[in-house]
Amino acid sequence: MNYKAIISYDGTNFHGFQAQEGLRTVEAELMDKLAIILKTKVKIYASGRTDRGVHALNQVINFHSEIIIPVDKFKIAINKVLPGDIYFKEIKVVLDNFHARHHCTRKEYLYLINNQNYDPLKANYQCHIPRPLDLELMRSATKFLIGTHDFKGFTTNENKTPSIKTIHEITINEENGLITIYFNGSGFLKYMVRSIMGVLIEIGLKRKAVTVINEIFSERKRHKCGRIAIPNGLYLKNAYYEDNYGKS
Repeated sequence: MNYKAIISYDGTNFHGFQAQEGLRTVEAELMDKLAIILKTKVKIYASGRTDRGVHALNQVINFHSEIIIPVDKFKIAINKVLPGDIYFKEIKVVLDNFHARHHCTRKEYLYLINNQNYDPLKANYQCHIPRPLDLELMRSATKFLIGTHDFKGFTTNENKTPSIKTIHEITINEENGLITIYFNGSGFLKYMVRSIMGVLIEIGLKRKAVTVINEIFSERKRHKCGRIAIPNGLYLKNAYYEDNYGKS
């Protein structure tokens, strides 16, 4: 059986999604708890890997098991053994060929900025910037990011993966001091969204010109981005798939 699940997690106390020896990660926690339910270890495939401190609203995973469990009972059972910072929102049986990462065609990320008074209760879930941000300048800068580009200058790209990606849309909204930035694209490289956010924040603070975006594309050097934005405000919002994948 190939199980597809949508999960959410609070990334505050995790060292990212990917399993790392001796560190608490989302993947390791999932593997341990699924082994309790399925009586054996399973390999987990995710739509993407989130970094340390990054949250997920709708992360998609899949795993194979010979054990057949009604999905309603499966959801109840796994959520009983999981810690409070991971939750299975949905689980279903899908076609054997479905792969959460390979078949993902589009992802959405969300970044939250608290642009008013500091709130310690939200410190792990928002980036706090006390100084005013020029949102119009930031919106102007996003226009240079839309489309298909080589984003090597916005990533560490340690694994030498292809750095050409497509960003379909970036929107910036503000309400009562909370700034929300939505990213919609074909895929995102390691630290790519946080690097872009670091540049946008600098532009919003008028420390960098809008033209720095083209300089980063041209020179393909990440140091031009400056400091990457903190992970606290970043959320994997959604992962999307073509209709012919994942249907049972």
